[in-house]
Amino acid sequence: MARANGGASVLVAARPGSWRDALQATLVEIPRIAMIHVANDAASVFHKVATHCPDLVLLDVDLPGGCAWTFFHELGTVCPHARLLVLADRLPEVEVSAMVLADAVVIKGSPATALFEALESLLPGRDALGRESGLAD
Repeated sequence: MARANGGASVLVAARPGSWRDALQATLVEIPRIAMIHVANDAASVFHKVATHCPDLVLLDVDLPGGCAWTFFHELGTVCPHARLLVLADRLPEVEVSAMVLADAVVIKGSPATALFEALESLLPGRDALGRESGLAD
C-alpha cells in the first residue's frame, strides 16, 4: 500500500551498528521510499509491524532477541500486503528463508546491485525506468 505521497513505508529490522546505519542512509536516497522505521530487536519488530504496517520489511536474520524465523509467519497475519526481504549471512539462511516464503533474500556482502535489484522488485510503484513494479497501489 503506497502512502499518500506515493512513497512506500519500510521497516529495517537489524541490530544497531554501522551496517544498519549504512543501509538506512542508502534507503533515504531512494525516492520511492517515504518512511523508514527501525526495529532493534525481535520484540520491537512485532510492535512496529502492528503499528505501521510497512510495505516492505528488511529483516536481518541476526536480529537480537531471536524469533526472526517466527516473524515470517506473523507478518502475513498482521500485515498481509507487506513484502519481506531477508538479509542473510550464510547460504543455509538463504535456504531456510526460501522455505518460509521470503519474497527475496540478499546475502550480506553481496554487490550493492543485488540489494538494489531486490528493492526495485519489491517496492510498490514505478522503478527507475518508469515500469510498474512491486505491489499494486
